[in-house]
Amino acid sequence: MKWLTVATGVVLSLAGLVGLLLFVPLTGLLPGDGVGLKPDAVPAAYIGPIQAAAASCPGLTAPVLAAQLERESGWRTDAVSPAGAIGMAQFLPSTWSAHGVDGDGDGRADPYNAIDAIWSAAGYDCTL
Repeated sequence: MKWLTVATGVVLSLAGLVGLLLFVPLTGLLPGDGVGLKPDAVPAAYIGPIQAAAASCPGLTAPVLAAQLERESGWRTDAVSPAGAIGMAQFLPSTWSAHGVDGDGDGRADPYNAIDAIWSAAGYDCTL
């Protein structure tokens, strides 16, 4: 039965990522050059971590990661979905236990910590 829970989490994550790529317009997050992030579209405290986390994964861009986080939670670190997904990156607890990382180096991987969530989302996107 555990495999079913994991499989369901993977399917939901893939569906969310595909939906994000198909339906979230990135133009609001991109500056005129299409490379970085528009400062007014992403909270200032998250621009550096998003850029660094995205750069750690070939094929992942900062605008895509930012769009995912904005779409998942609207930048809310305390977000909780009806399905039980938590934090800014909306990880299910089982997925967080497998893919959550300590992004800010405080010795604890916390899905409600924005920096941990950003780095974990980037790592999980890269795995997918």
